[in-house]
Amino acid sequence: MKRKFDPRNLVLAVALLLVGAFVISFARGLRWSVRTADASPAGNTAVTAAPYEERRGRVDVRNATATSGLAADVTDRLRAAGFDVVHYGNADTVPDSSAVIDRIGNPDIARAVADALGINRIRTAVDSTLYLDATVILGIDFQLPGR
Repeated sequence: MKRKFDPRNLVLAVALLLVGAFVISFARGLRWSVRTADASPAGNTAVTAAPYEERRGRVDVRNATATSGLAADVTDRLRAAGFDVVHYGNADTVPDSSAVIDRIGNPDIARAVADALGINRIRTAVDSTLYLDATVILGIDFQLPGR
């Protein structure tokens, strides 16, 4: 007796093939990430964020002065130093002095930004909703080095 073709069997076979392809792809991805972790220079097996020297930080620059274009000039200076300036513009408030605000609890990045601009004041105000490492506030005391 000849069996009649059942389309449900075809659907089941296609679904099994897709699941198998996903499992193989997932396993290859795991093997690649383990190999990447094992190849780290320090011999760590954990995959960590890029070191500070390689990842200079995401920065926001805010101009609180009457000097037009100052935030754009500072942005150019920071980008030339390797920082990723993701936004620049005017500040909402006028602070008493220039400052770099650490947004992630890593004062090393804020310190490097401050050093690049000759700013002495660094403070921490962690805010993970900003997706920034640091915010630069250019106060009336700010003088762009070399300008």
